[in-house]
Parts: sequence; C-alpha cells; structure tokens
Amino acid sequence: MGLLQEVGIRVPKFRVAESVDQAYQIASSHELSNDLVVKAQILAGGRGKGSFDSGLKGGVKMTYSPDEVKQVAKKMLGHRLYTKQTGREGKPVTKLIMCEKLFTRREYYFALALERRFSGPVIITSTQGGTNIEEIAAEHPEAIICHPIDVVQGLQYEDALAIATRLQFRNDALKEAADTMMKLYNLFIAKDIVLLEINPLTEAADGKIY
Repeated sequence: MGLLQEVGIRVPKFRVAESVDQAYQIASSHELSNDLVVKAQILAGGRGKGSFDSGLKGGVKMTYSPDEVKQVAKKMLGHRLYTKQTGREGKPVTKLIMCEKLFTRREYYFALALERRFSGPVIITSTQGGTNIEEIAAEHPEAIICHPIDVVQGLQYEDALAIATRLQFRNDALKEAADTMMKLYNLFIAKDIVLLEINPLTEAADGKIY
C-alpha cells in the first residue's frame, strides 16, 4: 500500500503490525477508526477464503474492538496461511495490515499481469470485486474484462477511460478510475512488476476511488 501512496493513489488509512501487542496498541489508539480490517500480509492471492494452521478461517477479518483485534492477531501472526495460490506448504504470516473500514458503493477486481499469450502486459478487471477471481472466471467468464496493452505504446488514457466506462463508473469517479489505472500501469512498468492485483478496488460512498 505504501507503493500505491508513492504514486499518488488514494488508499485507506493503514498501519502495519508485526506483533500481537503492536496490533492491540494500534487498535487501542483509534488513530485509524473504531472498526478495522485486519489483513494477513502474504505474497499470494485468495486470502479472504484461506485458512490458518491455527484453525482461523479467512485471512481478512473485520474487527470492532481492540480485544477482537488481539484475538485475530494471535491466530494470524506466526501461523501459516493456506490459499489456492500458496500450495500445500502455505505462507508464514509475519505482518498484518490494519486499515480503516471504508463505506463502499461498489467493489471491483483489478490486476495488471504479464501474459505470454498476449506477449506483454494485460489488464484483467471485473465489476465483481472482493471475491475469488478464479471462481468468477470459472463460473461467470463474461464478467471478466481482459485488455491487452501494446508493450511499445503502453496504456493510453483513452483506453483506460474506455475500461472505466465498461466498469460502469460515472461522473467524477469515471475520470478518477481512469487516472488510477494509468498510475497503476506506470507503477507496474517502473517497478518491473509481474503481477499487480487490487481486490477490491473500491468506489467509496463519497465517489472517491481507493
């Protein structure tokens, strides 16, 4: 999330916790919000439907008190998280991202990936964000938008605007969504990223994009 901030992309207020005590202190300070989303930080997708060797189900949890944050942190930190993308060995969780709860109007899936079949980068996006994209692709392939990008020309603003229109953004949110896609693409290229995934990319109740 820090990288996104660096390139001017709006993100929810957040902190990173590396211990149960630190997570509890952040929650107790109320510097983010009273209601917090606690996310296990691993390099793999599918966290929401993953499971821990501690018995906890789901690597993304909504919490409503410091005590609840403490209990969730105990079951995440120092444990292995298993998702469809981690394989049988799972991934150890050493850090948690704690962020404010946003009141969202709509949620989207957005990713930039290098795809051999397209000989370059491709945008993969959907109006059905916040869920397992593999399941959406299997059950509702028509809900997935794929937009190959010419590696020489790069992503053009007109194309970003067209994609945002297909995703049904309207008014000020339309331009901001296109601007966000351009910033994400530039980050993807500048940092030589293989997969950049945001799930969910959200339109908040005030129309702002996160």
